[in-house]
Amino acid sequence: MITEVQERGFDRKIECSDWRFSAAVVGMVRYFEFHHIRYEIDKDTLWYDSETIGSEADEKYYEFAEDWYREELHHTKVEEYLKKAELTEQEGKELQAKLSANTVMKKIFKDIKYSPEKKEEILERIQQNRQEIVKETYKMMLSGYRKYANPNLMRSEAGSICRLVGYSVDKGRKTRTISYNFDASNFNGKDAMEFDFIPFAFSKGFESIFINNNFTLESLIKTNDIISEEIYSKYGREESRDIRELLFLTLQKGLPFLDYDVEVIFRDRDEEYYKTLMVRKEAVQVFQRLENLEKDREEEKKSYQIFNRPCRLENGNYLPVMKIVCEHINNKLFLDNLIDELLKDGEHRNKNRPESNKWGNTHSNVIYQLIKVNQMIYQGGKEMDNPKMKAAYAAADEVIKSIRGEFLKGGMSKKDAEEKAALKLRSYRQKLISCLVFKNYDRFIEIALQLSSYTQVSMSFLYYLAENFVENKNVAYAFVNHLENYRMIKEGDTADEK
Repeated sequence: MITEVQERGFDRKIECSDWRFSAAVVGMVRYFEFHHIRYEIDKDTLWYDSETIGSEADEKYYEFAEDWYREELHHTKVEEYLKKAELTEQEGKELQAKLSANTVMKKIFKDIKYSPEKKEEILERIQQNRQEIVKETYKMMLSGYRKYANPNLMRSEAGSICRLVGYSVDKGRKTRTISYNFDASNFNGKDAMEFDFIPFAFSKGFESIFINNNFTLESLIKTNDIISEEIYSKYGREESRDIRELLFLTLQKGLPFLDYDVEVIFRDRDEEYYKTLMVRKEAVQVFQRLENLEKDREEEKKSYQIFNRPCRLENGNYLPVMKIVCEHINNKLFLDNLIDELLKDGEHRNKNRPESNKWGNTHSNVIYQLIKVNQMIYQGGKEMDNPKMKAAYAAADEVIKSIRGEFLKGGMSKKDAEEKAALKLRSYRQKLISCLVFKNYDRFIEIALQLSSYTQVSMSFLYYLAENFVENKNVAYAFVNHLENYRMIKEGDTADEK
Protein backbone atom coordinates (compact mmCIF):
# COMPACT_ATOMS: atom_id res chain seq x y z
CA MET A 1 0.00 0.00 0.00
CA ILE A 2 1.30 3.47 -0.95
CA THR A 3 0.33 6.57 1.05
CA GLU A 4 1.02 10.27 0.60
CA VAL A 5 2.44 11.65 3.88
CA GLN A 6 4.35 14.52 5.42
CA GLU A 7 6.40 12.65 8.00
CA ARG A 8 10.08 12.13 8.82
CA GLY A 9 10.95 14.64 6.11
CA PHE A 10 9.44 12.49 3.32
CA ASP A 11 6.26 12.80 1.27
CA ARG A 12 5.45 9.14 0.61
CA LYS A 13 5.57 5.73 2.26
CA ILE A 14 5.00 2.16 1.06
CA GLU A 15 3.89 -0.85 3.12
CA CYS A 16 3.97 -4.50 2.05
CA SER A 17 0.26 -5.24 1.68
CA ASP A 18 0.97 -7.89 -0.98
CA TRP A 19 3.96 -9.30 -2.88
CA ARG A 20 3.91 -6.53 -5.51
CA PHE A 21 4.60 -3.87 -2.89
CA SER A 22 7.22 -6.08 -1.23
CA ALA A 23 9.05 -6.52 -4.53
CA ALA A 24 8.78 -2.79 -5.23
CA VAL A 25 10.40 -2.09 -1.84
CA VAL A 26 13.37 -4.38 -2.57
CA GLY A 27 13.89 -2.88 -6.04
CA MET A 28 13.60 0.68 -4.75
CA VAL A 29 16.05 0.12 -1.89
CA ARG A 30 18.60 -1.29 -4.36
CA TYR A 31 18.04 1.77 -6.56
CA PHE A 32 18.34 4.18 -3.60
CA GLU A 33 21.56 2.53 -2.45
CA PHE A 34 23.07 2.71 -5.94
CA HIS A 35 22.44 6.46 -6.21
CA HIS A 36 22.95 7.23 -2.48
CA ILE A 37 19.40 8.60 -2.27
CA ARG A 38 18.04 9.26 1.22
CA TYR A 39 15.34 6.90 2.54
CA GLU A 40 14.32 5.28 5.82
CA ILE A 41 12.85 1.92 6.77
CA ASP A 42 11.32 0.61 9.96
CA LYS A 43 9.80 -2.80 10.62
CA ASP A 44 7.21 -2.73 7.83
CA THR A 45 7.40 0.69 6.09
CA LEU A 46 9.70 2.36 3.55
CA TRP A 47 9.79 6.18 3.64
CA TYR A 48 11.01 8.17 0.60
CA ASP A 49 10.39 11.23 -1.59
CA SER A 50 8.18 10.79 -4.66
CA GLU A 51 10.46 12.95 -6.81
CA THR A 52 13.26 10.40 -6.40
CA ILE A 53 11.30 7.72 -8.27
CA GLY A 54 8.96 9.76 -10.52
CA SER A 55 9.36 10.87 -14.14
CA GLU A 56 11.82 13.60 -13.11
CA ALA A 57 14.16 10.76 -12.03
CA ASP A 58 14.14 8.97 -15.42
CA GLU A 59 17.84 9.53 -15.98
CA LYS A 60 18.72 7.94 -12.63
CA TYR A 61 16.28 5.10 -13.29
CA TYR A 62 17.96 4.20 -16.59
CA GLU A 63 21.43 4.55 -15.08
CA PHE A 64 20.49 1.95 -12.50
CA ALA A 65 18.86 -0.28 -15.14
CA GLU A 66 22.09 -0.13 -17.16
CA ASP A 67 24.13 -1.18 -14.15
CA TRP A 68 21.69 -3.93 -13.10
CA TYR A 69 21.48 -5.49 -16.57
CA ARG A 70 25.00 -4.56 -17.69
CA GLU A 71 25.93 -8.08 -18.77
CA GLU A 72 22.87 -8.35 -21.02
CA LEU A 73 23.02 -5.00 -22.82
CA HIS A 74 24.53 -4.78 -26.31
CA HIS A 75 26.25 -1.41 -25.97
CA THR A 76 28.06 -2.37 -22.77
CA LYS A 77 29.52 -5.40 -24.56
CA VAL A 78 30.64 -3.08 -27.38
CA GLU A 79 32.36 -0.88 -24.82
CA GLU A 80 34.14 -3.89 -23.34
CA TYR A 81 35.46 -4.87 -26.75
CA LEU A 82 36.66 -1.35 -27.51
CA LYS A 83 38.66 -1.21 -24.28
CA LYS A 84 41.00 -3.81 -25.76
CA ALA A 85 44.11 -2.66 -27.57
CA GLU A 86 43.42 -5.07 -30.41
CA LEU A 87 40.52 -7.33 -31.37
CA THR A 88 40.69 -10.75 -32.95
CA GLU A 89 38.81 -11.35 -36.18
CA GLN A 90 36.07 -13.20 -34.28
CA GLU A 91 35.71 -10.42 -31.70
CA GLY A 92 35.42 -7.89 -34.52
CA LYS A 93 32.55 -9.88 -36.02
CA GLU A 94 30.82 -10.12 -32.64
CA LEU A 95 31.19 -6.37 -32.11
CA GLN A 96 29.69 -5.63 -35.51
CA ALA A 97 26.78 -7.95 -34.73
CA LYS A 98 26.14 -6.03 -31.50
CA LEU A 99 25.93 -2.77 -33.45
CA SER A 100 22.84 -4.11 -35.21
CA ALA A 101 21.51 -6.41 -32.47
CA ASN A 102 18.16 -4.62 -32.01
CA THR A 103 16.13 -1.72 -33.40
CA VAL A 104 17.73 1.09 -31.41
CA MET A 105 21.28 -0.13 -32.12
CA LYS A 106 20.50 -0.35 -35.84
CA LYS A 107 19.11 3.18 -35.76
CA ILE A 108 22.16 4.70 -34.09
CA PHE A 109 24.87 2.71 -35.89
CA LYS A 110 23.20 2.13 -39.26
CA ASP A 111 25.99 3.85 -41.23
CA ILE A 112 28.95 2.45 -39.30
CA LYS A 113 30.99 -0.66 -40.05
CA TYR A 114 33.52 -1.45 -37.35
CA SER A 115 37.19 -0.85 -37.96
CA PRO A 116 39.93 0.32 -35.55
CA GLU A 117 39.58 3.80 -37.02
CA LYS A 118 35.91 3.93 -36.04
CA LYS A 119 36.53 3.19 -32.35
CA GLU A 120 36.21 6.76 -31.07
CA GLU A 121 33.16 7.47 -33.20
CA ILE A 122 31.35 4.38 -31.89
CA LEU A 123 32.14 5.29 -28.28
CA GLU A 124 31.00 8.87 -28.85
CA ARG A 125 27.66 7.75 -30.30
CA ILE A 126 27.10 5.43 -27.35
CA GLN A 127 27.77 8.27 -24.94
CA GLN A 128 25.50 10.72 -26.78
CA ASN A 129 22.63 8.22 -27.03
CA ARG A 130 23.18 6.19 -23.86
CA GLN A 131 19.81 6.83 -22.22
CA GLU A 132 17.87 6.05 -25.39
CA ILE A 133 19.86 2.85 -25.94
CA VAL A 134 19.32 1.68 -22.35
CA LYS A 135 15.64 2.64 -22.35
CA GLU A 136 14.73 0.87 -25.60
CA THR A 137 16.89 -2.19 -24.96
CA TYR A 138 15.84 -2.69 -21.34
CA LYS A 139 12.19 -2.10 -22.18
CA MET A 140 12.00 -4.80 -24.87
CA MET A 141 14.61 -7.43 -23.98
CA LEU A 142 13.23 -10.81 -22.93
CA SER A 143 14.80 -10.77 -19.48
CA GLY A 144 14.18 -7.05 -18.91
CA TYR A 145 11.13 -4.87 -18.29
CA ARG A 146 8.77 -6.66 -20.68
CA LYS A 147 9.27 -9.86 -18.69
CA TYR A 148 7.62 -8.21 -15.69
CA ALA A 149 5.31 -5.49 -17.00
CA ASN A 150 3.63 -3.95 -20.04
CA PRO A 151 6.48 -2.12 -21.87
CA ASN A 152 4.03 0.50 -23.16
CA LEU A 153 3.46 1.64 -19.55
CA MET A 154 7.11 1.87 -18.44
CA ARG A 155 7.81 5.06 -16.47
CA SER A 156 4.20 6.22 -16.80
CA GLU A 157 2.21 7.69 -13.91
CA ALA A 158 -0.13 5.37 -12.00
CA GLY A 159 -3.08 4.32 -14.13
CA SER A 160 -6.39 2.56 -13.55
CA ILE A 161 -4.95 -0.80 -14.72
CA CYS A 162 -1.91 -2.44 -13.15
CA ARG A 163 1.13 -2.43 -15.43
CA LEU A 164 2.40 -5.87 -14.33
CA VAL A 165 2.21 -8.91 -16.61
CA GLY A 166 -0.89 -10.93 -15.79
CA TYR A 167 -2.51 -7.89 -14.15
CA SER A 168 -2.54 -5.60 -17.19
CA VAL A 169 -5.68 -5.88 -19.34
CA ASP A 170 -7.55 -4.01 -22.05
CA LYS A 171 -9.91 -2.13 -19.75
CA GLY A 172 -12.44 -1.29 -22.45
CA ARG A 173 -12.86 -4.87 -23.58
CA LYS A 174 -12.07 -7.16 -20.67
CA THR A 175 -12.67 -5.50 -17.31
CA ARG A 176 -16.20 -6.87 -16.84
CA THR A 177 -15.20 -10.44 -17.70
CA ILE A 178 -12.39 -10.55 -15.12
CA SER A 179 -14.42 -8.93 -12.36
CA TYR A 180 -16.48 -10.76 -9.79
CA ASN A 181 -20.10 -11.27 -10.92
CA PHE A 182 -19.30 -9.32 -14.13
CA ASP A 183 -19.33 -6.08 -12.13
CA ALA A 184 -16.48 -3.84 -13.31
CA SER A 185 -16.48 -1.98 -9.97
CA ASN A 186 -15.15 -5.17 -8.34
CA PHE A 187 -12.00 -5.21 -10.50
CA ASN A 188 -8.79 -4.63 -8.54
CA GLY A 189 -6.21 -3.13 -10.87
CA LYS A 190 -4.09 -1.14 -8.44
CA ASP A 191 -1.16 0.46 -10.26
CA ALA A 192 1.81 2.57 -9.15
CA MET A 193 4.99 3.93 -10.68
CA GLU A 194 6.77 2.13 -7.85
CA PHE A 195 5.99 -1.13 -9.69
CA ASP A 196 8.63 -0.12 -12.28
CA PHE A 197 11.20 -1.17 -9.67
CA ILE A 198 9.89 -4.75 -9.40
CA PRO A 199 12.28 -6.08 -12.12
CA PHE A 200 15.19 -5.18 -9.85
CA ALA A 201 13.82 -7.28 -6.99
CA PHE A 202 13.84 -10.65 -8.77
CA SER A 203 16.90 -12.79 -9.41
CA LYS A 204 18.42 -12.25 -12.85
CA GLY A 205 17.90 -14.54 -15.83
CA PHE A 206 15.06 -15.86 -17.98
CA GLU A 207 13.58 -17.68 -15.00
CA SER A 208 13.59 -15.61 -11.82
CA ILE A 209 12.51 -15.89 -8.22
CA PHE A 210 11.46 -13.53 -5.42
CA ILE A 211 10.88 -14.44 -1.77
CA ASN A 212 8.13 -12.42 -0.09
CA ASN A 213 9.69 -12.77 3.34
CA ASN A 214 8.09 -9.54 4.56
CA PHE A 215 7.90 -10.25 8.28
CA THR A 216 10.19 -7.23 8.46
CA LEU A 217 11.63 -5.13 5.65
CA GLU A 218 15.12 -5.92 6.92
CA SER A 219 14.55 -9.67 6.54
CA LEU A 220 12.83 -9.12 3.17
CA ILE A 221 15.82 -7.24 1.74
CA LYS A 222 18.40 -9.52 3.33
CA THR A 223 16.74 -12.69 2.07
CA ASN A 224 16.56 -11.53 -1.53
CA ASP A 225 20.11 -10.17 -1.45
CA ILE A 226 21.34 -13.59 -0.34
CA ILE A 227 19.31 -15.26 -3.09
CA SER A 228 20.67 -12.99 -5.84
CA GLU A 229 24.26 -13.52 -4.70
CA GLU A 230 23.91 -17.30 -4.44
CA ILE A 231 22.18 -17.73 -7.78
CA TYR A 232 24.68 -15.54 -9.59
CA SER A 233 27.69 -17.21 -7.96
CA LYS A 234 26.31 -20.62 -8.91
CA TYR A 235 25.03 -19.92 -12.42
CA GLY A 236 26.55 -16.62 -13.58
CA ARG A 237 24.92 -15.74 -16.90
CA GLU A 238 23.81 -19.32 -17.59
CA GLU A 239 20.24 -19.29 -18.85
CA SER A 240 19.44 -23.01 -19.10
CA ARG A 241 18.60 -23.62 -15.46
CA ASP A 242 15.43 -25.18 -14.13
CA ILE A 243 13.23 -23.01 -11.96
CA ARG A 244 12.80 -25.88 -9.49
CA GLU A 245 16.55 -25.91 -8.97
CA LEU A 246 16.25 -22.20 -8.18
CA LEU A 247 13.69 -23.11 -5.51
CA PHE A 248 16.08 -25.67 -4.04
CA LEU A 249 18.94 -23.20 -3.96
CA THR A 250 16.75 -20.38 -2.68
CA LEU A 251 15.26 -22.27 0.24
CA GLN A 252 18.61 -23.76 1.20
CA LYS A 253 20.73 -20.63 1.04
CA GLY A 254 18.35 -17.73 1.39
CA LEU A 255 16.20 -18.50 4.40
CA PRO A 256 18.44 -19.37 7.34
CA PHE A 257 16.36 -17.28 9.74
CA LEU A 258 12.86 -18.36 8.67
CA ASP A 259 10.56 -20.02 11.16
CA TYR A 260 7.23 -19.55 9.40
CA ASP A 261 5.44 -20.14 6.10
CA VAL A 262 6.75 -18.02 3.23
CA GLU A 263 5.43 -16.93 -0.18
CA VAL A 264 7.65 -17.58 -3.23
CA ILE A 265 7.00 -15.72 -6.51
CA PHE A 266 8.30 -17.17 -9.81
CA ARG A 267 8.59 -15.34 -13.11
CA ASP A 268 9.27 -17.29 -16.31
CA ARG A 269 9.73 -15.21 -19.47
CA ASP A 270 7.80 -17.81 -21.53
CA GLU A 271 4.61 -17.48 -19.48
CA GLU A 272 2.14 -14.60 -19.31
CA TYR A 273 1.69 -14.54 -15.55
CA TYR A 274 3.49 -14.76 -12.23
CA LYS A 275 3.45 -18.02 -10.29
CA THR A 276 2.95 -18.04 -6.53
CA LEU A 277 3.89 -20.87 -4.19
CA MET A 278 3.32 -20.89 -0.43
CA VAL A 279 6.14 -22.88 1.18
CA ARG A 280 5.22 -24.31 4.57
CA LYS A 281 7.41 -24.01 7.64
CA GLU A 282 8.03 -27.78 7.73
CA ALA A 283 9.09 -27.70 4.07
CA VAL A 284 11.52 -24.87 4.76
CA GLN A 285 13.10 -27.01 7.48
CA VAL A 286 13.55 -29.90 5.03
CA PHE A 287 15.12 -27.65 2.41
CA GLN A 288 17.45 -26.21 5.03
CA ARG A 289 18.49 -29.70 6.12
CA LEU A 290 19.38 -30.47 2.51
CA GLU A 291 22.02 -27.77 2.74
CA ASN A 292 23.88 -29.94 5.23
CA LEU A 293 23.62 -32.92 2.88
CA GLU A 294 25.09 -30.80 0.10
CA LYS A 295 28.21 -30.21 2.21
CA ASP A 296 28.85 -33.96 2.24
CA ARG A 297 30.56 -34.48 -1.12
CA GLU A 298 32.68 -37.57 -0.58
CA GLU A 299 30.63 -39.27 -3.28
CA GLU A 300 28.86 -37.65 -6.23
CA LYS A 301 25.61 -39.37 -5.37
CA LYS A 302 25.39 -37.39 -2.12
CA SER A 303 24.60 -34.18 -3.98
CA TYR A 304 20.96 -33.13 -4.40
CA GLN A 305 21.89 -31.94 -7.92
CA ILE A 306 21.49 -35.53 -9.04
CA PHE A 307 17.74 -34.78 -9.03
CA ASN A 308 18.29 -32.43 -11.97
CA ARG A 309 19.84 -35.05 -14.19
CA PRO A 310 17.75 -37.02 -16.72
CA CYS A 311 16.17 -40.06 -15.07
CA ARG A 312 15.23 -42.40 -17.91
CA LEU A 313 12.88 -45.29 -17.28
CA GLU A 314 12.86 -48.63 -19.07
CA ASN A 315 9.88 -47.54 -21.21
CA GLY A 316 11.84 -44.56 -22.53
CA ASN A 317 10.04 -41.92 -20.50
CA TYR A 318 11.90 -39.44 -18.30
CA LEU A 319 10.89 -38.71 -14.72
CA PRO A 320 11.00 -35.04 -13.60
CA VAL A 321 12.63 -35.98 -10.29
CA MET A 322 13.37 -32.42 -9.18
CA LYS A 323 9.77 -31.34 -9.77
CA ILE A 324 8.39 -34.36 -7.90
CA VAL A 325 10.76 -33.87 -4.95
CA CYS A 326 9.93 -30.14 -4.62
CA GLU A 327 6.18 -30.78 -4.75
CA HIS A 328 6.38 -33.60 -2.22
CA ILE A 329 8.53 -31.62 0.21
CA ASN A 330 6.22 -28.61 0.10
CA ASN A 331 3.05 -30.69 0.44
CA LYS A 332 4.48 -33.03 3.09
CA LEU A 333 3.96 -36.04 0.83
CA PHE A 334 6.23 -39.04 1.24
CA LEU A 335 8.44 -40.14 -1.66
CA ASP A 336 7.64 -43.84 -1.16
CA ASN A 337 5.90 -44.26 -4.52
CA LEU A 338 8.78 -42.63 -6.41
CA ILE A 339 11.36 -44.78 -4.61
CA ASP A 340 9.28 -47.91 -5.28
CA GLU A 341 9.04 -47.03 -8.96
CA LEU A 342 12.77 -46.45 -9.33
CA LEU A 343 13.70 -49.59 -7.41
CA LYS A 344 11.39 -51.70 -9.58
CA ASP A 345 12.35 -50.00 -12.85
CA GLY A 346 16.08 -50.22 -12.12
CA GLU A 347 15.94 -53.97 -11.53
CA HIS A 348 13.71 -54.57 -14.57
CA ARG A 349 15.97 -52.52 -16.80
CA ASN A 350 19.04 -54.50 -15.78
CA LYS A 351 17.25 -57.74 -16.46
CA ASN A 352 16.46 -56.69 -20.03
CA ARG A 353 19.65 -54.73 -20.69
CA PRO A 354 22.42 -56.29 -18.62
CA GLU A 355 25.11 -54.46 -20.58
CA SER A 356 23.92 -51.08 -19.20
CA ASN A 357 24.70 -51.90 -15.56
CA LYS A 358 25.11 -55.59 -14.94
CA TRP A 359 25.44 -55.70 -11.21
CA GLY A 360 23.33 -53.01 -9.56
CA ASN A 361 20.14 -50.98 -9.73
CA THR A 362 20.55 -48.35 -12.45
CA HIS A 363 18.86 -45.72 -10.26
CA SER A 364 20.85 -46.54 -7.11
CA ASN A 365 22.47 -43.12 -6.72
CA VAL A 366 19.30 -41.06 -7.05
CA ILE A 367 17.48 -43.52 -4.76
CA TYR A 368 20.24 -43.08 -2.17
CA GLN A 369 19.52 -39.35 -2.02
CA LEU A 370 15.73 -39.76 -2.22
CA ILE A 371 15.82 -41.97 0.87
CA LYS A 372 17.54 -39.21 2.85
CA VAL A 373 15.04 -36.60 1.71
CA ASN A 374 12.14 -38.97 2.40
CA GLN A 375 13.37 -39.56 5.92
CA MET A 376 13.41 -35.83 6.55
CA ILE A 377 9.84 -35.53 5.25
CA TYR A 378 8.83 -38.39 7.58
CA GLN A 379 10.31 -36.47 10.50
CA GLY A 380 9.10 -32.99 9.56
CA GLY A 381 12.53 -31.66 8.66
CA LYS A 382 14.14 -32.77 11.91
CA GLU A 383 17.52 -34.43 12.25
CA MET A 384 17.56 -37.86 10.63
CA ASP A 385 17.54 -40.89 12.90
CA ASN A 386 21.07 -41.95 11.97
CA PRO A 387 21.47 -45.05 14.22
CA LYS A 388 18.69 -46.92 12.38
CA MET A 389 20.00 -45.99 8.93
CA LYS A 390 23.58 -46.82 9.89
CA ALA A 391 22.47 -50.21 11.18
CA ALA A 392 20.83 -50.95 7.81
CA TYR A 393 23.88 -49.87 5.81
CA ALA A 394 26.23 -51.83 8.09
CA ALA A 395 24.12 -54.98 7.77
CA ALA A 396 24.11 -54.67 3.96
CA ASP A 397 27.91 -54.29 3.93
CA GLU A 398 28.31 -57.41 6.08
CA VAL A 399 25.94 -59.40 3.86
CA ILE A 400 27.91 -58.41 0.76
CA LYS A 401 31.19 -59.35 2.43
CA SER A 402 29.81 -62.71 3.58
CA ILE A 403 28.42 -63.70 0.19
CA ARG A 404 31.53 -62.59 -1.64
CA GLY A 405 33.68 -64.50 0.82
CA GLU A 406 31.63 -67.67 0.34
CA PHE A 407 32.13 -67.77 -3.43
CA LEU A 408 35.77 -66.67 -3.29
CA LYS A 409 36.51 -69.65 -1.02
CA GLY A 410 34.88 -72.02 -3.51
CA GLY A 411 37.96 -72.36 -5.66
CA MET A 412 36.62 -70.49 -8.73
CA SER A 413 38.35 -67.52 -10.34
CA LYS A 414 37.93 -64.11 -8.76
CA LYS A 415 35.88 -62.88 -11.73
CA ASP A 416 33.50 -65.85 -11.61
CA ALA A 417 33.21 -65.63 -7.83
CA GLU A 418 32.34 -61.95 -7.97
CA GLU A 419 29.74 -62.58 -10.65
CA LYS A 420 28.12 -65.39 -8.67
CA ALA A 421 28.04 -63.19 -5.57
CA ALA A 422 26.45 -60.35 -7.54
CA LEU A 423 23.76 -62.64 -8.93
CA LYS A 424 22.98 -64.02 -5.48
CA LEU A 425 22.66 -60.48 -4.08
CA ARG A 426 20.41 -59.47 -6.97
CA SER A 427 18.14 -62.45 -6.31
CA TYR A 428 17.58 -61.39 -2.71
CA ARG A 429 17.33 -57.73 -3.65
CA GLN A 430 14.59 -58.39 -6.21
CA LYS A 431 12.58 -60.39 -3.68
CA LEU A 432 12.86 -57.63 -1.10
CA ILE A 433 11.92 -54.95 -3.64
CA SER A 434 8.79 -56.90 -4.60
CA CYS A 435 7.78 -56.99 -0.94
CA LEU A 436 8.18 -53.21 -0.66
CA VAL A 437 6.33 -52.44 -3.89
CA PHE A 438 3.39 -54.70 -2.98
CA LYS A 439 3.53 -53.66 0.69
CA ASN A 440 3.98 -57.23 1.91
CA TYR A 441 5.95 -56.16 4.96
CA ASP A 442 5.75 -59.44 6.87
CA ARG A 443 7.25 -61.22 3.86
CA PHE A 444 10.04 -58.62 3.71
CA ILE A 445 11.05 -59.41 7.30
CA GLU A 446 10.83 -63.14 6.58
CA ILE A 447 13.17 -62.90 3.56
CA ALA A 448 15.58 -60.64 5.46
CA LEU A 449 15.72 -63.22 8.29
CA GLN A 450 16.45 -65.95 5.73
CA LEU A 451 19.28 -63.82 4.37
CA SER A 452 20.55 -63.24 7.91
CA SER A 453 20.57 -66.98 8.55
CA TYR A 454 22.27 -67.73 5.23
CA THR A 455 25.06 -65.17 5.75
CA GLN A 456 25.27 -65.37 9.56
CA VAL A 457 24.93 -61.59 9.70
CA SER A 458 23.01 -59.95 12.54
CA MET A 459 20.39 -57.47 11.29
CA SER A 460 19.48 -55.32 14.24
CA PHE A 461 17.50 -52.89 12.06
CA LEU A 462 14.80 -55.57 11.67
CA TYR A 463 13.68 -54.85 15.24
CA TYR A 464 12.59 -51.37 14.14
CA LEU A 465 10.71 -52.83 11.16
CA ALA A 466 8.99 -55.44 13.29
CA GLU A 467 7.90 -52.76 15.75
CA ASN A 468 6.49 -50.37 13.09
CA PHE A 469 7.40 -51.09 9.48
CA VAL A 470 5.56 -48.13 7.95
CA GLU A 471 7.18 -45.60 10.27
CA ASN A 472 10.63 -47.08 9.61
CA LYS A 473 10.18 -47.87 5.92
CA ASN A 474 13.17 -45.75 4.90
CA VAL A 475 15.39 -48.10 6.87
CA ALA A 476 14.17 -50.95 4.65
CA TYR A 477 14.77 -48.83 1.55
CA ALA A 478 18.30 -48.08 2.71
CA PHE A 479 19.12 -51.75 3.26
CA VAL A 480 17.77 -52.88 -0.12
CA ASN A 481 19.35 -50.07 -2.12
CA HIS A 482 22.72 -50.68 -0.47
CA LEU A 483 22.61 -54.41 -1.13
CA GLU A 484 24.87 -54.35 -4.18
CA ASN A 485 28.25 -55.84 -4.99
CA TYR A 486 30.03 -52.51 -5.39
CA ARG A 487 33.35 -54.17 -6.18
CA MET A 488 31.82 -55.54 -9.38
CA ILE A 489 30.14 -52.27 -10.25
CA LYS A 490 33.42 -50.40 -10.00
CA GLU A 491 35.17 -51.27 -13.24
CA GLY A 492 38.82 -52.26 -12.90
CA ASP A 493 38.71 -52.95 -9.18
CA THR A 494 41.67 -55.19 -8.43
CA ALA A 495 41.88 -54.66 -4.69
CA ASP A 496 43.29 -57.60 -2.71
CA GLU A 497 40.86 -59.57 -0.60
CA LYS A 498 41.08 -59.05 3.10
